[in-house]
Amino acid sequence: MPFQVKISSIATKLAAALLCISTFAIAAPPPIISVEGEPMKASNVVKKTALDTTFRADMNAGDPVVSFFAMDPQRIDNAKRANANKIRKATQIGITQTFQDEAFNQDTPALQWRNVADGRAAQLKIRSQGAVGVRVAIHAINLPAGAEIRFAGSDTPTQVIHRASGLDVYTLIDDAKRYWTPMTDGDTQTLEVFIPANINTNGIEIKVDAVSHIFASAKDGFKSALQFKGLSRCSIDAVCATPTPALLEARRAVAHMQFQAGCGENGALGTCICTGTLLNDTDTTTQIPYFFGANHCISTQTEANTLTTYWNYDNPTCTSGNGPDLPRSQSNIVFGGAQLLYADFNTDVLLLRLINSPPVTAFFSGWTNASMTPQTPITVIHHPQGDAKKITIGQTFADPFIILSFVANTSYIFPAYSQGITEPGSSGSGLLTQDASGRYLLRGGLLGGPSTCATANNINNPDNRDWYSRFDLAFPNISRFLAATPTTGPLNYSDMWWAGQAENGWGMSIQQHSPSNIQFNALYIYDDNGRPLWVVMPGGTWTNNFTTFSGPVFIPTGTPFSSYNAAAFVPNVSVGTVTLNFSGINAAIMSYTINGRSGTKAMTRQVFASGAAPFNVNDLWWGGMSQNGWGINLAQQQGQIFGVWYTYGADNRATWYVMPGGAWSGTTFSGVLFRTIAPAWLGTTFNGALTQGISVGSMTFNFSNANNATMTYNVDGVIQTKTITRQEF
Repeated sequence: MPFQVKISSIATKLAAALLCISTFAIAAPPPIISVEGEPMKASNVVKKTALDTTFRADMNAGDPVVSFFAMDPQRIDNAKRANANKIRKATQIGITQTFQDEAFNQDTPALQWRNVADGRAAQLKIRSQGAVGVRVAIHAINLPAGAEIRFAGSDTPTQVIHRASGLDVYTLIDDAKRYWTPMTDGDTQTLEVFIPANINTNGIEIKVDAVSHIFASAKDGFKSALQFKGLSRCSIDAVCATPTPALLEARRAVAHMQFQAGCGENGALGTCICTGTLLNDTDTTTQIPYFFGANHCISTQTEANTLTTYWNYDNPTCTSGNGPDLPRSQSNIVFGGAQLLYADFNTDVLLLRLINSPPVTAFFSGWTNASMTPQTPITVIHHPQGDAKKITIGQTFADPFIILSFVANTSYIFPAYSQGITEPGSSGSGLLTQDASGRYLLRGGLLGGPSTCATANNINNPDNRDWYSRFDLAFPNISRFLAATPTTGPLNYSDMWWAGQAENGWGMSIQQHSPSNIQFNALYIYDDNGRPLWVVMPGGTWTNNFTTFSGPVFIPTGTPFSSYNAAAFVPNVSVGTVTLNFSGINAAIMSYTINGRSGTKAMTRQVFASGAAPFNVNDLWWGGMSQNGWGINLAQQQGQIFGVWYTYGADNRATWYVMPGGAWSGTTFSGVLFRTIAPAWLGTTFNGALTQGISVGSMTFNFSNANNATMTYNVDGVIQTKTITRQEF
């Protein structure tokens, strides 16, 4: 039978499944947990200031412009036709044009700086002729700390829709290490770069790498996403359903998603749309923005980095498909991407954590890990083809499940519809049932299926059905996020770690804070010339029952420690990832990919303990925001301290010094400071026998209490004192 699949570009994978069931003992099923939803707490919402919605500088007709060729209408027509017959692809609303092949400019024009309050600003315009909206892929070069970029579209050229920090631009990147700007309405996007006062703008550049030519308008509900959309509308506005309090809550948990992924023809990169649901957890003291969707929409962290969500995108009145939809631009937009917590191909389950908070009107949906039952009424709230919110009603039959061979014979929920259908763009939308009190609980998410307008409103038509992932099957893998008890979490691995005497000369500091359990780690290694180099891992994600911690790593640049200027600190683009697999409290395997080179190291805690101390100062310490960009890790075992100071040399490159021990005198700890040289570390077998430690002076810490100190160092005759505190993260 013909069918339409509401899923994105995914490679067909067939995996053999082996089910081993003991005839002597069958494991008890996991306990059934049902969590009701709750409204967003106003205290958790970050509000914009008026300054966030305006440019710092006045618009100038002479500002540089990057212009792309007019889009071939046939490319748009092909994309629209493909959207009308989607098989395993999210709906495409934007076509990628590369700067190298489709721009009039030979290079991105130089920024033209002008003075503004508190600093300098420069504006750059990017035009994709005839587009109804634009997203731009940029490389930012030498953005200092405190830099920001603001964005507006040509339809409302003075209305800034988003402000991105320099850190956002360097961390929320795709596989090509590009930052994708938010979508703006109109064929031209203006971005404004701001640099704080007293920073030299020499060397600061914005390089345009590509543009996404948006062809489905934010102003008409993406009617033009399909070639023939609007001729046979059969979707039902969510506002048309009887507005019970429970249904109103469920609607506020649903968001329209926009992101960059391979939803174009033959898997080409494009701007894509799906639907997702905000989920509650069992901890009543917090509201973490967990966001449930489909793996076929977003399956990698770099795709999650590009996510924008649109909330309260509802029609104000019931049009039943016969009237215009509310412009999406009138919804509440949340930028900033998401952290990918879990994504699985076979079950098609996706769990994200939004970086920025949803609007105050949002609702955290309830859920249950109970298995779906026969003859159960179901509700789906979704954004088909990017439309304002729609609703679909139906039920399961005697057998609520179906086995799908193209996802490794995985079981999916297979309900039928009595009212409405789903379409491309509905992908990921939650399958909801009601509990005894009438409140809605999520049970799974839309993969795809054969339902179309031709089958609508006939529950007995075998094609008027769709496939939904099973929340109960995925729950064992996501329960650590949604149902963690106060005692659930990793062991504390804070310490200095190394690979033993054979690789003496390099190490890793791990600092782990409670109750977040986030780690802030640094690798102290050597570049290809044997010079000390530090690589920082400022966060990450726990998986595998809190035994694996993974995150991106960075190699910043900054001014020399002897004349440090925090304003010139540049975190730079992520250079790779590090994964720590802990096999016990004292052992781990570190796997890394840094600057394209990969390797693994077996590590253990480095033991150096002895004596007693007046304070426990084990932590990551820094000089506060005025000294942002450098720090010192103090690993303490009993009365001994092992300190590693990560800072910058005369060439502005990352370097480090080590104080491998010392002695207490009252509340003061002092030790000898060393610079080390050693063989190259990345991608090689490190020979610790070639490590040389060179004494460069001393370091002294005068602790006024366990949280505050002064750090005095003598490095090659340079003597300075810094006030330091524990660094919160």
